[in-house]
Amino acid sequence: MSILGSFSISTRGMRSQATALGIIGTNVANVNAGGYKRTDPFFQTLKSNSLFAQSDLGGPKPVVSQTTSIQGTVTGTTRELDLAIAGDGLFVTRTTFDTSGETLYTRDGSFELTTREPFTVTDPDTGNSYEAKKAYLVDKNGNFLLGYPADAAGVFPTSGPPEPMRVDQLAFSDNGRPTTVLELALNMDSNSEISGDHLTAVSNFIASGSRGPGMEVLTLDFVDSAGTRQTARLNLTKTSSNTWGMSATVQGPPAAQINNVTLSGAIETGDTYSVTVNGTTASYTATATDTMTTVTSALVAALNGNTTIAADITASSSTSGALTLTGMTVGTSFTASATAANGSPTAQVDTLTMVGTVDAGDSYSVTIDGNTVTYNVTGAEANFAEVITNFKNLINATAPVNTIVTADFGALVGEITLTADTASTSFVSSTLATDGGITPGNTAVISTTQATFNPTGTNTASTLTSTYANGLYTTTPTTLNFNGSGILTNPTPVSFNLTYPPATTGGSTTTATFSLDIDGFTQFANPFIVQRVTENGFESAAISQVGFDASGHVVGFFTSGTSVQLYQIPLATFSNPDALETADGMVFKETVDSGTPTVQVVTVNGQATFLPGAVELSNVSLVDEFTAIIKTQRAYSSSARAFQTVDEMLENATNMKR
Repeated sequence: MSILGSFSISTRGMRSQATALGIIGTNVANVNAGGYKRTDPFFQTLKSNSLFAQSDLGGPKPVVSQTTSIQGTVTGTTRELDLAIAGDGLFVTRTTFDTSGETLYTRDGSFELTTREPFTVTDPDTGNSYEAKKAYLVDKNGNFLLGYPADAAGVFPTSGPPEPMRVDQLAFSDNGRPTTVLELALNMDSNSEISGDHLTAVSNFIASGSRGPGMEVLTLDFVDSAGTRQTARLNLTKTSSNTWGMSATVQGPPAAQINNVTLSGAIETGDTYSVTVNGTTASYTATATDTMTTVTSALVAALNGNTTIAADITASSSTSGALTLTGMTVGTSFTASATAANGSPTAQVDTLTMVGTVDAGDSYSVTIDGNTVTYNVTGAEANFAEVITNFKNLINATAPVNTIVTADFGALVGEITLTADTASTSFVSSTLATDGGITPGNTAVISTTQATFNPTGTNTASTLTSTYANGLYTTTPTTLNFNGSGILTNPTPVSFNLTYPPATTGGSTTTATFSLDIDGFTQFANPFIVQRVTENGFESAAISQVGFDASGHVVGFFTSGTSVQLYQIPLATFSNPDALETADGMVFKETVDSGTPTVQVVTVNGQATFLPGAVELSNVSLVDEFTAIIKTQRAYSSSARAFQTVDEMLENATNMKR
């Protein structure tokens, strides 16, 4: 090696150590910088080509090593827009709002709001217009933070690319999300009394405001199709040992009151059905030929024919035994009740009819409940009337027939009536006539006609108010069945489709359609308690504050008092993150050596969690850096000393020629 070559080696040594000192100085200067990743200096030995038998060593070359994959120190802050990553991955940002900008990556979660795109807003109360600007989340370099917006169901689709996230005050004021799923977990007391029919218990509660035995109620909050928060009362009644009925009562649009009347029982002569409306009663009493259909029609006619009742309601019927009472005026209620009374017990009456020419030898028989009475014509009778009289008297004189019926003359010639001795007790009769044959061709005919009677069967009439003039509606009940262990045997979600009145006079109605998840219902011997209520809707309102949660969601806190997950922030991971290119502002760029990024939300890959209200500082250790300074300074001094020594040697060699 020539003496001049030693200058080159020493110079490279000083330059390399100077580079290392610069790197260390940069690390120390950024010890508290958010998201900063230190750079470690290393050295590579250079060797020149061999010249004859000598080798000219080239000295060291500095090599820079990134530590992007090493976690920095996480510290808490008081800013709601600070978010730290605990684990692998980097935030995804873009230099422009549209896709034409460059995609950059960062670990610095100290975010801010930037405004752009002014728009005009009209105050709904005053009608005045003013200018506002949209606000988006950006990092400290002004790059847009990218995320996935929630869809109408509150789900965060990740199939497309993430986009800038708008979070200004009016960003969601017109984008209320209706509730589609409501989850409810509660326990119903297995020791509750049985309330009976569900709708009857609900109707009684509406009328009196007092819950009957075995009934529980709670209020459900949710958002309708117009983005307005609504409420419904959930009704729960115990209908049998392990069975409950469930329905919802809501304040719907005003309508005419509708009451349903149900008639039941066997129609008998003298049965009376009555309906009372606002204190006025209309009735109908059944006859022997009536059926439930004719009684229903007659009662409808009696109600509509009463001028006092007809001023309040209109009666109608589409099904036998069912009447509908509809209020004449929307918003005006009426009271209605129905009763049924059995007619007085009557005795069975059968009619025996005798016809034909009477001759000696003819015989007439009647059998009552298996006991037969027979009258034989002797020929000594003066006429046919005497035959009838003798036959009637014989029936009344023959036991035990005379203890079952009493015979008497009928209304027509040749008729004998058989009347039961005990009212409401039936009997069976039959007859027989035999021609004696004295006068050839003569015939004798006897027959009976069994008449209907009233056995005092059970007849009922009931009313159920299903629609009120004040707009209260109760849905069709759902039956909940529990096994002996208190577990719901039919946990299928229950669908509700509810209608609500307009928020202002003259507006249109709104609807709420959601699925009630009842999988958390139980029936244990514990008091009724609601354990959990969640729903995925939010009402239209202005954003008052923005923050983050531990799953990486951007959470909006609204003036309505609700908080909603608006966006989900993904993280980008690389197969070789330490090979990323560092750019100004402590952001990183993709390189060939780093590999292409995988952009996912943490709920999918699980490689990290988020720490809201915290930031990740640098991964620089001052102790390690100052140790490296001492070593680097000594190395630099040694290279400088070597340079000085070579210089002195060259000077001495030069002086030897003098």
